[in-house]
Amino acid sequence: MEAPLISIIMPAYNAGRYISEAIASVLAQDTSDWELIIVNDGSTDDTREAIARYTDLRIHVLHEENGGVSAARNAGLGFARGRYICFLDADDRLPAGSLAARAKVLDEEPGTSFVDGVVLPLEDERPDATPLYRPTFRGAPFGELMRLSGSCFFGPTWMIRREIIGDRRFPEHMRHAEDLAFYLSIARDGVYGSTERPVLLYRRGHGSAMSDLDGLDRGYQALFRFAQHLEPKPSEGDLGLMRRKIRRVMMRGYLKVGRPWRAMRAWFRRMPVALPKRPVQRVLFLSYWSLREPLTAAAIFPYLRILSDRPSIKDIHLVTMETTSDFLPDVDLAIPKVEHVAVLPRFKWWFLLSKVDLYLRSIGTISRLVRREGIDLIMAKASMAGAIAHFVHRRTGVPYNVESFEPHATYMVECGVWPKRGLRFLFADHMERVQLHHASNIITVTWNHARDLVREGQDPWRVHVIPSITDLERFRFQPEDRAAVRQRLGIPADATVGVYVGKFGGLYFDREAFHMFKEAFKHFPDLHLVVLSPMDPTVIEARAAEAGIPADRFHVSVAAHTEVPAHLSAADLAFSPIKPAPIKRYQCPIKNGEYWASGLPILMTDGVADEHLLMRKGIGGAVYGTDLSGLDEAFATIKRIMREPDYRASITRLAERYKSVRIAEEVYQRIL
Repeated sequence: MEAPLISIIMPAYNAGRYISEAIASVLAQDTSDWELIIVNDGSTDDTREAIARYTDLRIHVLHEENGGVSAARNAGLGFARGRYICFLDADDRLPAGSLAARAKVLDEEPGTSFVDGVVLPLEDERPDATPLYRPTFRGAPFGELMRLSGSCFFGPTWMIRREIIGDRRFPEHMRHAEDLAFYLSIARDGVYGSTERPVLLYRRGHGSAMSDLDGLDRGYQALFRFAQHLEPKPSEGDLGLMRRKIRRVMMRGYLKVGRPWRAMRAWFRRMPVALPKRPVQRVLFLSYWSLREPLTAAAIFPYLRILSDRPSIKDIHLVTMETTSDFLPDVDLAIPKVEHVAVLPRFKWWFLLSKVDLYLRSIGTISRLVRREGIDLIMAKASMAGAIAHFVHRRTGVPYNVESFEPHATYMVECGVWPKRGLRFLFADHMERVQLHHASNIITVTWNHARDLVREGQDPWRVHVIPSITDLERFRFQPEDRAAVRQRLGIPADATVGVYVGKFGGLYFDREAFHMFKEAFKHFPDLHLVVLSPMDPTVIEARAAEAGIPADRFHVSVAAHTEVPAHLSAADLAFSPIKPAPIKRYQCPIKNGEYWASGLPILMTDGVADEHLLMRKGIGGAVYGTDLSGLDEAFATIKRIMREPDYRASITRLAERYKSVRIAEEVYQRIL
């Protein structure tokens, strides 16, 4: 079939009330050389039935799952065959001659790539009606679009030469200004022209962006970030003009609806900042944990080594909050280029005052360090450190990334640690949303979280995934370590050994974990259990005794992180007793990577991290219900895995695929 001259793409979501008028306006055009591509974007009303009444062979219908207007338009672009492309929303109409007038300009002016025209109000369809929009510009439109001048943009009203679009598409993460972002991506490649004829009858008030000012505000912030990532990058002058125009538009919009506080915030806040294109040379890595906290060695040292190995990085300053108890072992920080800076508490006798004081002083201390050392980038580990990094960013202008970003505030509420209306939750939750807006890059630990953030409107080029990575060589199974540890602990060489590395309480099960351990002894009569925890060993031993766990087969110690791999080699299976919560699918326990690297099958709470999907199938471990149901079946699965020949090697391959340092290196290559 010969390709038509014009492809009209019509996204439709719950448009049953209006779509017949829109289709009829296309059928009434005085040119017949067109195709209409209707993309039904998962409508739940009678849109499908309304479309089905039309049998014209030039009408093509794509039924898609709901993905938003940009996804629908992109589906249409993938299907379109016309030489010229234009768009029509399902609640608007084309006036007579709209297609022919725009196509005539493109036919007669080979140097013109985009053609626009007059927009009239749909409810006042008269030739002498006052236009809602009349183009006043001709030429290369990129600069005008960057200035948000309104001289060449009303909405998706352009007719565009197909070759100009190429493989560029609408940004699907944006809910507002997505059409302007699309035009910016193609505007450098052509000349904008227009016709004096009306090209669109626009339905005012229906789904207006100004009716959702907060959404429009988020859309403009996303547009500004989008512009910063265009290649080549717009000039600082153009970005400055866009920044000022967005501030004016939003301030006036909020004032008009009686929201002066939001208007002030819109005017005075900083706009999102993209990282400079020059290589980052000096990094400040910020941890909310103590240097002696085992999590620091497990979750931060691998990243410091990656940074240290990068030739462009000259200096790395590791800043830690020193609040951990005295019984933790010392740590040897022997990583090239890394200098440690400790922020110490002053009021240990009053926990809350100590926390507030430490938090506030850390902002000043880090800000002075950033200025003194000429820091190019702040890397914050998790959202609690990200909050401090944001305040430092506001004081210094230095951009920041947030590693291992998780909704920590919601975790704490769902686990019953914080009250939902408490100050800690309200502050932490607010600061997480601030980081999503201002951080140069957000690095999650699960694909679940990354996909949801993009669906919620976060820029896909700012959202990356690095699961909790593991030094595979350091944690690889070592037979000699297995024998040495068992001999030291008095464990027979042929006994079954389970291991747990971590805390009890808070985000993890407490007494429930000891119940699980007790059940393990029933399934493995020769079981010995090794617990490595930063908590007071006497408290853990008391919990074990309370649960009836035999003391001679329960081994607990506070081990340095460097000692953990040997203990894992001594084990045969591992425990990951994380408290259940819907949002736990965004969490990625570091211990899981270490367990897998040593070849250990994991017994884990269902619904946690990305790996629970594998463990549901008996790959790499087994899951039990959030109410501890299904433990018998889970232990049976663990036994089956352990009977497989060379099971440790097959599980180690899971770590190589899903927990390798290589994943972090690839992300760092993109963002630094």
